[in-house]
Amino acid sequence: MIQAPLLPRAGFIARLAAVTAAVLFAAPAYAEPSDLAGNWSGGGSVVYTTGSKEKARCRASINRAGGTSYAMSAICATASGKVVQATTLRKTGGSSYSGRYRNTDFNLEGTIRVSQSGNSISVTTTTDNGASGSFSMRRQ
Repeated sequence: MIQAPLLPRAGFIARLAAVTAAVLFAAPAYAEPSDLAGNWSGGGSVVYTTGSKEKARCRASINRAGGTSYAMSAICATASGKVVQATTLRKTGGSSYSGRYRNTDFNLEGTIRVSQSGNSISVTTTTDNGASGSFSMRRQ
């Protein structure tokens, strides 16, 4: 007589254990993005050839251009001004990308390197005349 009431309860416990295991051991509902494409924003700093340094805020839009290439357009602003820049990034390995840029407004050329980790990217730029920038950005 004890077994009859335990059977429904045993079934409930088994279902509860199965649901609990599924919740605890299931893969996350979202996958970590590995594609660089998207809208990004963040900040960092620029160091001018004079050695002076300024904080900067940036926004970037990155779109797949084909294969392992991406088109990037960005706007960065400091207390002293704003720069609009576009370039093509090419995958250099793993989650790293690089490219060259030319800015006709300021008559500058340089390199850009981007490293992605999930929803974050680290961006470094170096002009051919020695100015540099370093930025941390998050996917929006």
